[in-house]
Amino acid sequence: MPCTGDRLRVRLRLRLWSLPQELRIVVMPGRDSRHLAVSALGLLAAVISGPWSVCAAMNWEITPRFALSEILTDNVNLTRDDEVGALVTRFRPGVNIVGQGPRVQGNLSYTLDGIIALRGSSNSSTGGSGRYQDRLFHLLIADGRAELLKQHLFVDARARRRQFATNLAGPIGIDNTAGFNNLSAVTGLSVSPYFTNHFGSYADATLRYSYDRIFIDNSSIANTQINQFSGILQSGDAFGPVFWSLNANRTQTQRSGSGSGTGSGTGQFQSGTFAEASASIGYRLNRHFSVSATGGYQDNDFQSTRNTIDGPFWDVGFDWVPNRRASLSARYGERFFGKTGSLNLRYRRRATLWQASFNQSISTLRDVILTDAGTVPIFSLNCPPSDPSCLPIDEIAVLRPEAVQDIFVLARARASVTLSGVKHSATLAYSFIRRTVERDGAESRQQGVNLRWTWRLRENAQFITSGGWMQMQPLRQDGEGNLWYMQLGLTRDLGQLTSASLSYRHQSRNGTAGLIEYNENALIAAITIRFSRENGSSTGVGPSTGIGMGPY
Repeated sequence: MPCTGDRLRVRLRLRLWSLPQELRIVVMPGRDSRHLAVSALGLLAAVISGPWSVCAAMNWEITPRFALSEILTDNVNLTRDDEVGALVTRFRPGVNIVGQGPRVQGNLSYTLDGIIALRGSSNSSTGGSGRYQDRLFHLLIADGRAELLKQHLFVDARARRRQFATNLAGPIGIDNTAGFNNLSAVTGLSVSPYFTNHFGSYADATLRYSYDRIFIDNSSIANTQINQFSGILQSGDAFGPVFWSLNANRTQTQRSGSGSGTGSGTGQFQSGTFAEASASIGYRLNRHFSVSATGGYQDNDFQSTRNTIDGPFWDVGFDWVPNRRASLSARYGERFFGKTGSLNLRYRRRATLWQASFNQSISTLRDVILTDAGTVPIFSLNCPPSDPSCLPIDEIAVLRPEAVQDIFVLARARASVTLSGVKHSATLAYSFIRRTVERDGAESRQQGVNLRWTWRLRENAQFITSGGWMQMQPLRQDGEGNLWYMQLGLTRDLGQLTSASLSYRHQSRNGTAGLIEYNENALIAAITIRFSRENGSSTGVGPSTGIGMGPY
């Protein structure tokens, strides 16, 4: 539908200090460039979604936030031989952006994590020279989708940036404010157009291409690029209780750039190709229970210590949803690397939530950063563990992923129980991650138990404590370490959008030869300002909803 006029209208909803106001911005040739930053968002959506939707309004919701912390620590380097006290200033401005249009959807949550450390005198040069040290980290979660051809052609975009451990044998802390010289930023970018077609009630077909790039801010670890083609044909409602699908995909992972390959996160592999075709069939016994089976063949090409990396594979499983509160799915099968299995359990009562999961798969750093495989949730003073869309600004890493730029067999498991009451809530969780590198058989393993307890003292005040144990075995090293931590904090709302907290932290690590041991104590004072309340709550700082990305 052609535009009626030479103007483009972009509707922007900006909620600041909890006073919603709607701004209408008219972009015409020759307009002042001061509107460029705001109108660019609407123009980008119009370009992506095609000329037919240029006249359609885009609604944007922008929610800024800011947090400032002062940390007094007695061991900023997280070492035993060179303990140095420091006053650490941490500032974290951030923004959440949610965009909705007729054919364009997107959300973005970004936090700049700035750290300035004024250190005391040092016995050696460990951790850098001089008393003044600073680092900037970025935390980004962004997803977008555009419908280019109605009901047929779409494009997905995704971006992630977070901090990974450069070497698990080095100093590892529960946040970024101590031992930050052992962190590497990993960025994942993905663009994925796909075409879908509906064959009446008989079948649905989807063809997808994905181009991904993984960048690591570490000269010793190489970057990668990934090209993936996939197709799926799945049954429609015409087959009644029987459902089936045909699947095919081919993925090529290739090293780009130069990495020297030193350290535990070495990235020496040059390329890898994964290709497979499979067929699945299942039957719904009733609306609560179904069974299914899958068979196929893999044709892979990558460096491995195994005699064969090709061959047939299979699995069988079931899905059971007895009611709205409970669900259970399980699968068992075999691939070239051995027996495989997966489990997903969820059970909710009025005051409790039980969850458990387990999975094994061939994986790369792309899966870890872009699809969150091989990671576990983190506890936060601002985000409840039950809200995966919340982007924390006071994070405590349960298990910090290691930058393993390789092809590996990934096994991961997690179990948790959450109890919620009027004044008390608690979460107990166990997590396990194991990576076995295909080209040399090296293994990295992490596991941990964590507890978080919240006690609502008053309507505007909470006492929050968290503690746990983490065990880690670094890649290509014989050592094994144990990390114990505890954090106690009091949080008080100073207003509808402002809160302050005071907390104490202790963390201690011991291990065998080759692993750095340390003890650290810290006092943390923080103030957090949110410039808009989401759904009437002052605790969530992340996007309230995600975007369904299709068969990604």
